[in-house]
Amino acid sequence: MSARQINRASAWALYWALVRQDLQLRVLGSMLGMLWLVLQPLLYLSFTTVVFYYVLGVRFADGAVGSYVLFLLTGLVAWLGVNEGIGKAAPTLIDRANLIRNFPIPRVLVPLVPLIAALAYQGVCLLALILATAARGELGSQVLMLAPALLLEALLLAGIAWLVAAGTVLYRDIQYLLAFALMAWLYLTPIFYPAGQVPPPLDLVVVHTNPLAMLVIIFRGAILGTQVAFNVWGTLAFISLAMFALGLIAFRRVEHALGDLL
Repeated sequence: MSARQINRASAWALYWALVRQDLQLRVLGSMLGMLWLVLQPLLYLSFTTVVFYYVLGVRFADGAVGSYVLFLLTGLVAWLGVNEGIGKAAPTLIDRANLIRNFPIPRVLVPLVPLIAALAYQGVCLLALILATAARGELGSQVLMLAPALLLEALLLAGIAWLVAAGTVLYRDIQYLLAFALMAWLYLTPIFYPAGQVPPPLDLVVVHTNPLAMLVIIFRGAILGTQVAFNVWGTLAFISLAMFALGLIAFRRVEHALGDLL
């Protein structure tokens, strides 16, 4: 094995060690351990259900709280992966500056550490959601659509993670603005309300060019059996691939300057 292959193997071994560490830190010291991976979204779901169903009076045609809970939870599962993957990626280069300087891990891999952990977290939530929906006899026959949807989500989040991580090194205020941007993205996405309720021309931004909205629509189609138009897949694929390429190119262009700033 050549020296280059050994270095590459060492880099990937270090990368997966960081991913395991990230997952362990999420539950380290907590009394309930891994149960928090399920309890956290369930607690958030309970709160948002009370606010939107009972306080604001959001209803479907059948008026059943169970239908709205499944609708809401499916959208929140998509959001949780996005929020975790992007929000925790911003400070990764700064937080791991000593590691980057002293160990042979490519900088381009570091922002992706929380992405893998976020997708694992999302996977636990998805499994719980699928089991709950199947128990009600409402699981859609298109559940296998989740596999390509998760792949497109990973490409999208990787591109954004590279942009926000590099941007945070150059401009530290980005990580604080990002929290507001993610919150705005949450409420501008049809998670708590149906996409059909968004009036034109606002629907152009909220639904038709919003990759998170498309991801939510696909998740609901896969789990709840609602129809997903082909153009939703096409647009999400285009945005995800474009964001992945843009993030990687932008990161590579400023990578040489990051070492002096860390």
